[in-house]
Amino acid sequence: MSNEEKILALLEQVSSRMEGLESGQAALEGRMEGLESGQAALEGRMERINGDLKTNNLLIRNLESKQAAFEGRMGRIETALAEAQDGLTAIKLRLELDVEKRFDAVNEGIDAILAQLTPKSRVDELESDVIVLKTAVKMLTQEVAELKKAQ
Repeated sequence: MSNEEKILALLEQVSSRMEGLESGQAALEGRMEGLESGQAALEGRMERINGDLKTNNLLIRNLESKQAAFEGRMGRIETALAEAQDGLTAIKLRLELDVEKRFDAVNEGIDAILAQLTPKSRVDELESDVIVLKTAVKMLTQEVAELKKAQ
């Protein structure tokens, strides 16, 4: 084999290797384009996510301010409720004292009335005496009527 043939064989090898490298480079460029489009899609998604995060942060701040306002209102309601409870307790105590005093006064009045009342046994005796007197009056009235007839 001559030098020229050796050079031609080497050139053919270099040429085939160059073709392989070029096809590899084309494949790499295709992959690179795919990666770039994927990166662009990811960047778009990231922008949407960042927008959603900003929106969520605004919503969270809004909810936090509403919660703070609600907690303020709840504090005022709890204070008003405690004041109302204290007022009710005071009213209840006053009513209990007033009712107790009135019951005591009523009981004293009942005791006074009972002291003035005639005992039941005495009333029973008086009823039987009244029956006897009524009977006697009837008899006397009849006798007087008979005597008037006899005259």
